[in-house]
Amino acid sequence: MKRFILTTLLLTMVIAPALKGQSEDRVIRLGMIGLDTSHVTAFTKIINDPKNKTGCRVVAAYPGGSPDIPASADRLEMFTNRMRDHFKVEIVSSIEELCQKVDGVLIESVDGRPHLKQARLVIAAGKPVFIDKPMAVSLADVMEIFQLAKENNVSCWSSSRDR
Repeated sequence: MKRFILTTLLLTMVIAPALKGQSEDRVIRLGMIGLDTSHVTAFTKIINDPKNKTGCRVVAAYPGGSPDIPASADRLEMFTNRMRDHFKVEIVSSIEELCQKVDGVLIESVDGRPHLKQARLVIAAGKPVFIDKPMAVSLADVMEIFQLAKENNVSCWSSSRDR
């Protein structure tokens, strides 16, 4: 639970400054990529709960998923349905469409292999991006993600709790 609260604080601290000059009462619209992990429903529950006053709301999501990884393929439909039906999050058909509807993005995919490709699209759209663990499949991919973010002046961060 502490990790979820920390992530919510980071979202507010990193995304909000990226949207300087906007009305303070404006809700920051968030999108998610990769609906194959319990993190998507846990984060959405906390972020969208009005009692938490995050200033953010998860409004759209792109399912993603990796058909060759059972931990992804076996859970994708369940979490996608829950996001749509329970949390009333719009499910979109592409990352490009997602980026048109949101102010910031959380990449949540269980599989780190697509993270670089996913991050490229988000960064190209100029959206602040949080990348959940694993950050990427290799150190080279991680370095490229952060280099792209730097070159495009886009906020990009990740976190994982120590075990």
